Amino acid sequence: AGDIRAGESRAYFVHLNDPDAAGHATGFSADNATYVRAIEACDRNLGVVLDAVLSRPSAAREDWLFVLTTDHGGSGTTHGPIDADNQRIWFVAAGASVRATTVPDGEANHMDLAPTALRWLGVTIDPAWGIQGVARAQ
Repeated sequence: AGDIRAGESRAYFVHLNDPDAAGHATGFSADNATYVRAIEACDRNLGVVLDAVLSRPSAAREDWLFVLTTDHGGSGTTHGPIDADNQRIWFVAAGASVRATTVPDGEANHMDLAPTALRWLGVTIDPAWGIQGVARAQ
């Protein structure tokens, strides 16, 4: 968090893996206390990151984009079948200048993260790069 408060970087990538690890080890279920605790810990860690951004001396003059997603759903301790339990994910793009939009169920994809972040950074995506997904924030 200290690097974010003081840093001048234009982008940060944070990967919080505990919910995925807990789901694979003990099951992807809202009834699974171990899985829920891992999600709650992830939420607290996200709060540390958000607090670091908001505590920057220049925060009021900055326009941040936060993109949050999971890489897959799950059923039991796996995510192999091509069904709603395993394919449905959540995807959030948030920031002061992000227009509020609801993406229809089933249309968001974890592959949307890269084009969303790149567009936000002003990078023109070359089709030759083979990047999949759709930019979800302008």
